[in-house]
Amino acid sequence: MITISITVLEFGYDEVHDDYKVVGIFYTSTHGYVCVYSLKTESWRRLDDVQGGILYHRSAKLVNRKFHWVTMRVHGWGITSVDLVDEKCQKVELPCCKGYFYLTLGVLGSELSVLCNYDRTRADVWVMKEYGAKES
Repeated sequence: MITISITVLEFGYDEVHDDYKVVGIFYTSTHGYVCVYSLKTESWRRLDDVQGGILYHRSAKLVNRKFHWVTMRVHGWGITSVDLVDEKCQKVELPCCKGYFYLTLGVLGSELSVLCNYDRTRADVWVMKEYGAKES
């Protein structure tokens, strides 16, 4: 018997399709996957498997029509996003944090921000000025 537990549910509005959607991340004992429920079609659609990561912070940040979560992967921290419009999952490029640190996502104005907390002794704050461009 496979036990499914809901790790997170987020609710948002897709203004392009005039649709309210629920993004769910579900885990079984062997893997996790992402689904989107559309209120317009009254149906769930499975997107992608959660690739090697588990959610670290359960609450998402909504920026640029995408939900963002901090994830913990085999090789360290990551940021995963789910686009409400095209319903695709993707990894978001991390800022340059070095050493042992914790990540916390935030929103400054309308921009995604990342707090790199170095063992509670100091912190760096990164703000993505141009969404998707690492140089920004």
